[in-house]
Amino acid sequence: MAEVLCRSNCELGESPVWHAERRTCFWVDIEAKTIFEYNWGKKSVLQYQLDHRISVIIPAEKNKLVLGLQGGAAKFDLLTKQLTWLPSPDVNWNDFRCNDGGADVYGRLWISTMELSHQKNSGAIYCITNTGLITKEISDISIPNGIVFSADHKRMYYTDSARAEIYAYLYDAETAGIEFEKIAVKIPADLGLPDGMAIDEEGMLWVAFWGGFGVGRFDLQTGQMIDFIDISAPHVTACCFAGPELDHMIITTARSGLSEEELKTYPESGNVFIVKTNVKGISIHYADL
Repeated sequence: MAEVLCRSNCELGESPVWHAERRTCFWVDIEAKTIFEYNWGKKSVLQYQLDHRISVIIPAEKNKLVLGLQGGAAKFDLLTKQLTWLPSPDVNWNDFRCNDGGADVYGRLWISTMELSHQKNSGAIYCITNTGLITKEISDISIPNGIVFSADHKRMYYTDSARAEIYAYLYDAETAGIEFEKIAVKIPADLGLPDGMAIDEEGMLWVAFWGGFGVGRFDLQTGQMIDFIDISAPHVTACCFAGPELDHMIITTARSGLSEEELKTYPESGNVFIVKTNVKGISIHYADL
């Protein structure tokens, strides 16, 4: 079972990510509009307060992050605390926010949007290049989550949490073209809803389960779960490999959606967990925007 790394008490903890250059791990509390940064060596935590809901963090050049917010994509300078807006999808940001995202091998930003009340099929996934080109790549998603790329850059995976399915797309790194390949995993109802995801060096996919008390490891060839990390909180939101050797997993959770009685039963809800893994993760790509 994973242990508590930080009692951040997040209403909606999300987007843990390892920043190799800074040797720190970031995550967010979407509803508190707060970024957390955990220093691996000092075991200390910094907080950065913003004016917009933040849902996703992607490392950029040193001391900078690319963020997905309610309002679009932006670059955040960790030294000056300056937020600079980037070209973003044309949606009504009063009703929508970014939800999940990642950078591909060329630093392009892949970012999803979702309607705040989870309106069916209203979400989408976009690709944004460093020239400012924005293309809508996938439509009709309810809660787009867990955008990750395989180590060989030949596939992209994402999940629609509402449909409890994980999709595999063939991916052309040169052109950023994608083509639907298959439903890679169908999540049984008793596991909860699939949320954030991470890929390990053996090509297996780790999936956080909202309502499922943990993170499952899946064989993408068979679609079967082959391992599970127990978390002492029901709403597990996302996971990432972290540490200098990428041999630990950082896992975020949420208090959102739990009753007062449930919060008393599961008091660690909203905290961030850590566990040593017997397999290493792969290095993620930095956004180049």
